[in-house]
Amino acid sequence: MASDRYADFGRRLKAIMQDRELTQLELSRRTGLSQQSISGWTRGTHVPKGRRLATLAEFLEIPPRELCPEAYDQTAVNLARTAINFSPILGQPDWYVLNCRMPVDKQMLDDVLAANAAFEQRRIDNTYEEHTII
Repeated sequence: MASDRYADFGRRLKAIMQDRELTQLELSRRTGLSQQSISGWTRGTHVPKGRRLATLAEFLEIPPRELCPEAYDQTAVNLARTAINFSPILGQPDWYVLNCRMPVDKQMLDDVLAANAAFEQRRIDNTYEEHTII
């Protein structure tokens, strides 16, 4: 059963695969990604993250954030909940290092800060429903 949270990604990936006449097996063989993961993505049960998202996006020639904004949204929310610190990377404009030493671009930092502000407001209001950055 598809999660409402990831159903849009599943539909989007299936449409891209249909447009390019790719089966799950062929996509798996050409990218090295497991067919089981691809199946879960197309069903909307989860989304690719990290290296798997980068591999899929590179193969499909679609920027990762455009291909799967859901992965970035949830990462931003999770990072914001930890109240992490960040600092600029010298010589790399608009790039920052989080205290977990994960490099992020300015858009991700903006997403994290927006999610953090929303989470803090919910904490103040004593409401903790799931937050998704739009």
